Amino acid sequence: MIVSKVRSDIGVVSTTAARTAPDGHVTDVRYAVFTDWARPDGAIVCLQLILRWSGTAKVTSLIDGTPATQPP
Repeated sequence: MIVSKVRSDIGVVSTTAARTAPDGHVTDVRYAVFTDWARPDGAIVCLQLILRWSGTAKVTSLIDGTPATQPP
């Protein structure tokens, strides 16, 4: 189940979800986007992974420098 919340009064959008891998491992994923009213093109993203299993998790990411765009 995915749950999203918008707090426009403080400029935060957050989402939580649980992901079950094919091997049965469950990982909770939470992220929040903190907007900046003074800088409409900027934001901070906070990602939290909660492992419901023991072992090692590998996280990879790529920022390609391409700005996000909104559809017309």
